[in-house]
Amino acid sequence: MRTHDEFLESQKRVLWLSYILYILLFPAVLGFIVNMVMLHKYRRLSVGNDPVMTDMVAMFSGHHLWLFRTFIITVCFGMAAAGTIYYAVGYLLGAGIIVWWFYRIIRGVTALLVFHPAPVWR
Repeated sequence: MRTHDEFLESQKRVLWLSYILYILLFPAVLGFIVNMVMLHKYRRLSVGNDPVMTDMVAMFSGHHLWLFRTFIITVCFGMAAAGTIYYAVGYLLGAGIIVWWFYRIIRGVTALLVFHPAPVWR
């Protein structure tokens, strides 16, 4: 069985990979898939009795949930922007989505740098 430190380091690497994929925009779909897999894994791990592991799982699952919701909301509003681009509202909506996307990524990365959970509602 892996130690807490090994678990911590491996999960940090996976989370950094997800953030990098999101920052690059185009491969964000791969990051979305990584987030879905990791959220499923964390749901299975959260049933244990180890309080230290439970806290780590909660912190990492919060970050993955933060990225998961960022992707879903961006796709929904991106489709709305594409549908209203003819009326020029789509350009404003699209610009707002891009700014919001990078705000969410930067906010998540800064939380990860100081090893805090992402500001996600559960």
